[in-house]
Amino acid sequence: MEHSAVEMDRNQDHALYGVYGGTNGKGLRTEEAVNASPRVQRMREHIFNTKPSICIERAHIVYDYYNDPANRSLPVILQRAGAFRAVLERLPIAIEKDELLVGNYGSRSRSYPMIPETIGDLVSSELDTITDRITDPLDISDSDRRELQKTILPFWKGKTHIERLKAMLSPEEYPFFYTAEGKGTGIMTANASVFGAGGHVTMDFPTLLRKGFRGIKAEALGHLESLDPFKKEDLDKTLFYRAVVECCEGMTAFAGRFADLAGKMAAAENDPERRKELEDIARVCERVPVHPARHFHEAVQSVWFAYLAILQEDYDRCCSLGRPDQYLHPFYEQDIHKGIMTEERAQELLDCLWLKLGSTNFINWGPYIKVIAGHPMQQQITVGGQTPDGLDATNPVTLHCIQATMNTRLHQPSLSVRLHKGTPKELYHKAGELVRMGTGHPSFFNDEVTVPALADDVPVEVARDCSAVGCAGIQVSGCGKGSHNGGYLNLAAALEFALTDGYWRHGDQALSIRTGDPLAFTSFDQFFEAFEAQLRHIIRTLLGVSVKAEYVHKHHTQTPYISSLIEGCLESGRDKTDGGARYNFGMNFRASGLADIADSLAAVKKFVFEEKTVAMPDLVEALNDNFEGHETLQQTLLNQTPRYGNGNHYVDGIARDVLRVMIDEFSRHKSCFGGSFQPGFGSVSGHWPFGAVLGAFPDGRKAGEPLANGIGPVMRQDHKGPTAILNTVGAMDNAKLSGGSILNLKFPPEIVAGEEGLDNLTAFLKSFVDLGVWHCQFNIVDADTLREAQRRPEDHRDLLVRVAGYSAYFTGLPRDLQDDIIERTEHRI
Repeated sequence: MEHSAVEMDRNQDHALYGVYGGTNGKGLRTEEAVNASPRVQRMREHIFNTKPSICIERAHIVYDYYNDPANRSLPVILQRAGAFRAVLERLPIAIEKDELLVGNYGSRSRSYPMIPETIGDLVSSELDTITDRITDPLDISDSDRRELQKTILPFWKGKTHIERLKAMLSPEEYPFFYTAEGKGTGIMTANASVFGAGGHVTMDFPTLLRKGFRGIKAEALGHLESLDPFKKEDLDKTLFYRAVVECCEGMTAFAGRFADLAGKMAAAENDPERRKELEDIARVCERVPVHPARHFHEAVQSVWFAYLAILQEDYDRCCSLGRPDQYLHPFYEQDIHKGIMTEERAQELLDCLWLKLGSTNFINWGPYIKVIAGHPMQQQITVGGQTPDGLDATNPVTLHCIQATMNTRLHQPSLSVRLHKGTPKELYHKAGELVRMGTGHPSFFNDEVTVPALADDVPVEVARDCSAVGCAGIQVSGCGKGSHNGGYLNLAAALEFALTDGYWRHGDQALSIRTGDPLAFTSFDQFFEAFEAQLRHIIRTLLGVSVKAEYVHKHHTQTPYISSLIEGCLESGRDKTDGGARYNFGMNFRASGLADIADSLAAVKKFVFEEKTVAMPDLVEALNDNFEGHETLQQTLLNQTPRYGNGNHYVDGIARDVLRVMIDEFSRHKSCFGGSFQPGFGSVSGHWPFGAVLGAFPDGRKAGEPLANGIGPVMRQDHKGPTAILNTVGAMDNAKLSGGSILNLKFPPEIVAGEEGLDNLTAFLKSFVDLGVWHCQFNIVDADTLREAQRRPEDHRDLLVRVAGYSAYFTGLPRDLQDDIIERTEHRI
């Protein structure tokens, strides 16, 4: 451990890092778990001292490409490939001080590219205020702002992905997504499905390391030679293979530029140690990702180049790096055995990869910030789990990956640990040590549920090789279409529509189908039937729009670069947006409001129809009045309603009935390419803006209050402890929620301190596995620390919290979301 660097200046470290080298929450020391090298500490400090900004270089290059007369008549897929290559050939590059891995996302440190063909219309109105906005501000120069507003963004007006989808919405669909003014309704979102056709995907990194882009290019050229120019289907394939070749040449040029730059910098470097590092970088970049990787350093650099390029092809959010502990382990084992790499050097290289990932992000705009606040890119790295043949997959790189998150303590990448009944104690303890550092990392996935969920559609050996994507989704690795996030569904709106006969209180309009006046219902079954009809209607609406989004992808947003590393695409000669992948799952849809619905249905069933202590007219009147003048009734509903999350069979059974309807409706429909849709629960931070557009509920919730987070209980209504929550969530049909469901838990730091705390946390996680819960994650921080961070944000710049399926810096979140996290129930094991 590098004590000297850790102890250089305690006061400076505390101001810069918050929990670094000090205490976390109520006295849990973390420095013993941190052994980052001085290099990694300096690079981490640089990230925190660099304000995020907007880079227009990519937008400028793509604009120039599409304005070139030679490119205007090309087929769309060749335009997409050509623009991608142009970006890689022209984007300004740099190698920063201390770097061992190279490759920049924007033209400056922590600068994020503007991608106008996707988000131009959405962000254009905010460019004048984006530097000063409270949440996720971004610097931009006046000259860059003017160029975007006057030249680049007007060119894309009417051509962006989201505008194309909007134009396809029917008069019945549009009002569910957008108001008359064009703003989002908060009932459901279509934006996520077309932000980037490559998003929520895991590329085939093992094939990249085995073949390199020269091998992939050769394979594409070989297919080209075998095609028949007189067959229409072969003409389409010809365009695809030509696009893949173009992308491979772009990657060759990109790596070559860094090899040349590193060589020139080495020749001018006076420090012998740094000169040697630059010479090594030049040799590595001459090799990868063009050729197969031979050593661990080459493998890690190749993975970073390949991942970085995804982000240059399109606005591809939430892309996963799959299972690096599996595909990097052979290189690690070989280099350690041969003595050409030490464990310390391997750790530093992984730490550098984590720092690269932590310094990238996307440009978000006002309304979407409320759904995804805190600059999350939601990159997923999955470790642990099982091998394809069912053995435990834990290896030394698994532990190095966990240590990388300990050493860097950034909000991303999101580290996820797969657990199963054969997971060794060593992995439980290592992951537990990270949990109690209070970073919100890692999240945990349960192989006993996720693997069977996938095995309904793919061979079990493919399912066992799954990896996390986005917040809480699980998908096949390297052989699936991706585009995993089709949007967010405010499931609780169906309850409101059942109470209002399809009327939307917040929007002051008739919006959904008519299911009858609730005052005429004479039984709970009648009321549930109305709710079920509303629920099925909004699900069908969302799925229908997602199919239109797939149509936009197929014709306008092809991703030949990503497709070159998706198993099945080269074999079939089709882009992944055209169903070329080996497995073409439908989109994933993350819902909010299960607990709110279950509690409210339980209240109606109990008080109105069973005990008959509340008349339906009185309840409806109280809801319409937002409980003003009905405070006694509200207190009865708040305090006497059976509550989801407490192991209560009465309300848990109702929740299962809700899920039965939801799962059944999803199963009735297929995507463009015949794949199953994947429902789940996880609104990112959208549970509070979704709640803001709904009126009062029968469980006592007032209008505008946040909904429950993920698949967990309503806030402050879980009274029986975390094991009861596991029992409730485990009783749901989690294996049918193939889109993944988030379970957030909050423990005070002292509960997990010491060996006893670590053993208790391990026992809790084993119960999580045994009870069949899909996912869980932890906030290990006390409310006093969070309130102090609100008062003195400058002293807590890197205080991390788990928001939903991602971690974020607490002081950068909107105040409403900060308060939401503070108020979450604090559990004790």
